[in-house]
Amino acid sequence: MAANCSPRSLAVIKGQLNADWTRSVEETRTESLSLVREMIGKDDFNEGVKSYLEKRTPRYKGLSHDPDSAEPLRPF
Repeated sequence: MAANCSPRSLAVIKGQLNADWTRSVEETRTESLSLVREMIGKDDFNEGVKSYLEKRTPRYKGLSHDPDSAEPLRPF
């Protein structure tokens, strides 16, 4: 799975799972929809779709730990 999933997506999923322990079902659903909206159109999303359509392994950029990064991960 990790070979075909973007590092950013895996980090977001992990953060969401950790945060969902203390959320209601409705809060979890709302946050999930918000995260999906945030991810659509990002470089990793576009690369995933493109690689799927081209039947090749995706080439994701990876995560940046630079606090000045253009797309930092948001806290949960």
